Amino acid sequence: MYHGLCNERYENYVTTDETRFYLDTSQLARDIYCVRNNELSEKECAVVTSTYYTAQMMQPLINHDIPRLFPDDETKEIVLHQDNALRHTARDTLAYMKENNPSHNIGRGGA
Repeated sequence: MYHGLCNERYENYVTTDETRFYLDTSQLARDIYCVRNNELSEKECAVVTSTYYTAQMMQPLINHDIPRLFPDDETKEIVLHQDNALRHTARDTLAYMKENNPSHNIGRGGA
C-alpha cells in the first residue's frame, strides 16, 4: 500500500496527529517530525479540545511549519490529512481553518 501511495500525487500532503507529523517523499524516504511542548512534564497531560487543537497545533503548523517545510512555492496547494476526531471536525476548528487559511491552501480531503 505504501508504494501505491508514494508518488508525486501525494507530495503535498501533510498528515497530522496530535504529536506527530509524517512527511513521506516519492523517493521512499520518510522524515518524521515530532513536536513536543517542552514546558509540560511527562506526568502532566492536556485534554486536547478543539480550542487547544487550533491554538497549540494548527496555529504553529500554519504559521511556522508549512512555510518551513514547503519554502519554494507559496502558491502550491497543501492538503492537510487528519482523522475524524471531534477536535478536527468541530465547528470552531473548521471556522478557524476557514478564517486563517494561509497562502498555502490547506484543503480537506483527497486530491
